[in-house]
Parts: sequence; C-alpha cells; structure tokens
Amino acid sequence: MAETHARFPDYFFSRAILARYYVRDKRLEEARVLLDGLMQEERLHISEFRVLARAQMDYSLALGETDSALSWLEMWRGMEEDNRELVQWEARIKGSDGLLDDLLKLIARSS
Repeated sequence: MAETHARFPDYFFSRAILARYYVRDKRLEEARVLLDGLMQEERLHISEFRVLARAQMDYSLALGETDSALSWLEMWRGMEEDNRELVQWEARIKGSDGLLDDLLKLIARSS
C-alpha cells in the first residue's frame, strides 16, 4: 500500500488504507497526518466515506477514544443504516459488555 501511495499520493483509498496500516503498526502520528489530509476533502462518495470512517474508528480506538469511534459509527449508520458491517464495528467498539447493556435496555423498554 505504501508503494501505491508513493506512486499516486492523491488517491483517496490508498491514503485511507495506509492510515489504517499505520494505526495497526502503532505509527499514530503518521496515521493522523494522512487522516487530516482526507478530512480536507469537500465531497465524498459513499465508498470514500466508508473507508474514511473505518480508518477514523481504528485511529480512535487506538487512542482509547471510544466516544469518537462511536460518533464515526453513527455518522456512517446515518448514511447507510442497512450495512451489515455496522454491527461488527459496533461490537468491536462497545465490546461484549456494551452490547449486553444495550440488550438489557431494549428488554427493559419492551417490558
């Protein structure tokens, strides 16, 4: 991915995916620089927003900022509520305790 980014530095997808690689490798400052650049885009296609949201959620989780990750998840859900990947991300962000709390709240409301 770094090679693709080097050859095509303005390609949105390679910048977003490279940012996720940097997060995985704990190179958070380099990830932040790429993400800041992506946030400067005025308009995004839904596929660009998806990859940006994934990268931002990865970055937020790496920093321990679950509220920020949840905010990105909700923005994504607002645009594409039927995407199956949202459930997986919610589980990843909230963990099993958070999902159990949500389930208990739903049960309490329906009683």
